Amino acid sequence: NIHREMCHEVKANGGEIEYIYICPHHWDDNCFCRKPQPGLLKQAAYELGFNLSKTIFLGDSESDKYAAEMVGGTFYHITDKNNLLQQVSNLIN
Repeated sequence: NIHREMCHEVKANGGEIEYIYICPHHWDDNCFCRKPQPGLLKQAAYELGFNLSKTIFLGDSESDKYAAEMVGGTFYHITDKNNLLQQVSNLIN
């Protein structure tokens, strides 16, 4: 439901989400795919053919930042003062 709503909101605002990767494991499983581990990021990069070190990551948590650092990406922190719209606008300009 969360993903369906997220895709709906993005589409309603002129965007599109083509892929969603999820970790099916529990937090305590210590798997390689649950953030901040880089498993799903590496899988997506392999399947979709992009370079993680040239990827921009936007997130609101320390685990988002750590995941970006694990793969050499550039991280932008989303906060109340620097919300998503502001960060994206800054990147575009």
